[in-house]
Amino acid sequence: MNKKLIIMMTTLSIGMASAKAITDYDYNRLRNVFSDAHISTMSEEEKEKYLTFDLEKTQKVENYYKGTSNYNNDSYTWTQISKEEYDKPSAVPASVTYSENYKKITLSSTPAGEYYYFSASAEWKYMPTVRSYDVIAMRYNNVALIKDTISGVQFFKQIGKDYYETAEYAYDGANTNLQKLGFGISMNLVNNDINSLELNISALGMVSGSNPQVWADYQHAIRDVTQAQSKSYTISAAGYGNVINFIPSIENYYDGMYGVTEKLS
Repeated sequence: MNKKLIIMMTTLSIGMASAKAITDYDYNRLRNVFSDAHISTMSEEEKEKYLTFDLEKTQKVENYYKGTSNYNNDSYTWTQISKEEYDKPSAVPASVTYSENYKKITLSSTPAGEYYYFSASAEWKYMPTVRSYDVIAMRYNNVALIKDTISGVQFFKQIGKDYYETAEYAYDGANTNLQKLGFGISMNLVNNDINSLELNISALGMVSGSNPQVWADYQHAIRDVTQAQSKSYTISAAGYGNVINFIPSIENYYDGMYGVTEKLS
């Protein structure tokens, strides 16, 4: 499948980025929301902007999932597990017809002046075999989304390199699916030989009613799909993770993993 990516490269390793760019105090503040990969690719302007947010009041939920496949492909049956199980090294199964993989889904909400900064990310423990158009999305209740703040990015590290590269997606790009109840971005996974992969979407929103809540979900394509097929969904509570409701002819192309939700306090 032909894929077009907008690639931006950074020449800093994680350690160098944290040591040279900002103080340890500010780095730890950013870690309330952002991963090491994300921080290492931030511009100075982005760091300054995010450091004005009330990062210490971030609400964050992390869910960990284990996928088991009996067919040596990406068609996993997913179950939620603890962080402790996720962090344990996995034994290589004896049978070539049996495989496991793990994903971490994170959702955070951070006060940012009159707005909230919403961020959702999906991180692979082991790199997926199928690389096509995955979908990561958020749904909102009583939150007014600021549409031109929507963005998406893949963070990946190629084997043999000590820095992260990015593939970025804009709010008005062909990969973005903006709807009344939220938005999603179809990300065409990089084909490079990589040992780290994280997908992230974010946006600003304003609370517009009582009991505001946000949901996030990540769906991995278990076979090759087109960009148009990957966008064949509505943002709905009836969908995967209470977010992504694919049309019937497409839903089995994705792994059906659960999502994460958060109520704003």
